[in-house]
Parts: sequence; C-alpha cells; structure tokens
Amino acid sequence: MSARALELERFVKEHPKAKGAVLGGHGLNHWGNSAREGYEVTLSAINKAVRWFAEETRGKPASEARRINPCRRPTVAASRQ
Repeated sequence: MSARALELERFVKEHPKAKGAVLGGHGLNHWGNSAREGYEVTLSAINKAVRWFAEETRGKPASEARRINPCRRPTVAASRQ
C-alpha cells in the first residue's frame, strides 16, 4: 500500500464522520453510503469552494484575484457536511 493510501486510511480512522478529503496534488476524494451520496458530497464541496472564491475575489481586478493563496496545500483535510 502506498504512503498516500496509508495516510488516508489513518485520516479516516481519526475522523470517522468525515465525508471526504482533499489530497494535496491529487484533488477531491469523497464518499458516501451510495454512489449518489458520494456524488452529492462532491458537488457540495465544489460549491463551497466556488462560494469562498467568489467572496475572496469580489470587487478585485482579475490580476489581483489570481494572487489569492488560501493556505499551504495540506496533504489531507477533512470535508464534512
């Protein structure tokens, strides 16, 4: 098993209520009790990111908006509903 898979396994054990994770350099990983639920969790996470970006860039010129840096890329971050 890869180091990344082991890290995700540890994360899931430490955060049993998590519905997904963002893996640095690998993107969104979400799950649910069904394919539909996993899909809905993914859409929710994407929409939350879109709302955040819209708020952070509201009224700023595009050249400044590109400089937004929300945080360092974490290896694993929780995603809950």
